[in-house]
Amino acid sequence: ASEAELNPVLHTWSLSVEEQFYLLFPLLMMILWKYFRRNLSKLIFIILIISFALSCILTYSNPTASFYLIPTRAWELLIGVYTALMNKKYENLKGIYFFSTAGLLMIMASILVFDSQTPFPGFYALVPCLGTAFILFFHNEDSLVSKILGSRLLVYVGLISYSLYLWHQPCLVFVRKYCTINL
Repeated sequence: ASEAELNPVLHTWSLSVEEQFYLLFPLLMMILWKYFRRNLSKLIFIILIISFALSCILTYSNPTASFYLIPTRAWELLIGVYTALMNKKYENLKGIYFFSTAGLLMIMASILVFDSQTPFPGFYALVPCLGTAFILFFHNEDSLVSKILGSRLLVYVGLISYSLYLWHQPCLVFVRKYCTINL
């Protein structure tokens, strides 16, 4: 909504989701590890699928809830967890350059193709999330993707990205307000 664009702390909701994940996830993992150690990756995958399905449903029936609530966004973080769990199990698949390249292209496509009309998160969020998982899982230091992402410029952007994230929304809000006043 246009009034949301003028809220200088709007972006802090995602920080709260991450903080809740970092507080709740270790507790969940301790419980799952104690009682379901053998089936840990299967349970994570099941929770991921349930969260994803809920996200897909609510993205159309209640887009605001789907965007802001943990149960509908947890699957995005759980893709990273599942990728990490599978990383050791399938280490022999490293270096399949096609998938790491496809992952980078998926992320780039979501940046270039998605717009304000794209229903999000839901199904469309799967594109950048799987793209990231492909890069993490299939990376190899000799691949073109690793060379691109390891370039000095992108590493520098990565190093300052958290600070940029914290400051971008307040700066944009003040620029929008200033430009609106002077028009």
